[in-house]
Amino acid sequence: MNSTCDSCKTYTFEITNIIFVVVYTFLFIFICGGNLMTIIAIWKTDALRSVSNCYVALLAFSDFIAGLLLPYQMLFEFPEGRRLLDTVMELCLWRNVTFFVSVNLSICSIVVIAFDRAVFIGRPFLYQRIATYNQAAIVTCICLAIAVIDGTVCLYDNRWVPNGECRAELVLSKEFRLYGQIVPVMICFVLGGSCYGYIFYVAKQQQKSLQKAHHQTIINDLKIIKVLFLVYGIFLMCWLPVVICVTISIPSDLPYIALDITLPIAILNSGMNFMVYAVKNKDFRKAFKGMLCYCCKRNEITKIAPINSKV
Repeated sequence: MNSTCDSCKTYTFEITNIIFVVVYTFLFIFICGGNLMTIIAIWKTDALRSVSNCYVALLAFSDFIAGLLLPYQMLFEFPEGRRLLDTVMELCLWRNVTFFVSVNLSICSIVVIAFDRAVFIGRPFLYQRIATYNQAAIVTCICLAIAVIDGTVCLYDNRWVPNGECRAELVLSKEFRLYGQIVPVMICFVLGGSCYGYIFYVAKQQQKSLQKAHHQTIINDLKIIKVLFLVYGIFLMCWLPVVICVTISIPSDLPYIALDITLPIAILNSGMNFMVYAVKNKDFRKAFKGMLCYCCKRNEITKIAPINSKV
């Protein structure tokens, strides 16, 4: 009886699916392009090679992976893709795993950046002693371990059923959604907010007490801090809607469309950091401009080369 019913299940390609395909395609290009440029800028530019920017590179890497995996997430929007996800357990579960691992790594990176800047501003002498590339590598490994451990829980704790719907709110247990998703994200919100609150307080105190000889140094530091404040503010604005929706959906039913709309907003955060750096940070802006100019020059040379070869 069930098998007959399951075989009658129909999959259609509706206008909402078309809209989400367009949105996710834009996000894929925007996120991958921006974060790849950020990683290359840090790798190629001497002025950007620092321990603190290792964490920025980690954030860009995690966001790049999140963007790279969007076609996998987009499978759900196509009838045949949805059919595969609903019938093949591994495809469905790994779709959730890859998403959560990349998102967890991104959120961990944002908290690490906030903590790094808090120590830099509040305990500068301690920061000089402990801020090494080895330490950055250890922190990166810890973040990756946390992201993988939390993100892979659904492989062995799930409610997947054959021919059900491959939606996170149906496949993941309520306990995992609460304690494995909402609680850790809220803790990260609080930790990040506390770090930036402390940074703001210390920066204001330093601004008042520093001598004029060091005035330019603190101004430069404050500019960097403002950029990171903006990054954290955008992170909150992008992620709060989906966190609220997931929280509401745990004790009660919430229309699927609410999560479908708020999730792309959260994913958009993965591409916004590039925009912030491009607008607000002089060194990043110069590096991005250099990369774009280099690409333009290469295109011009490619176009001119055949003409020159004939002369």
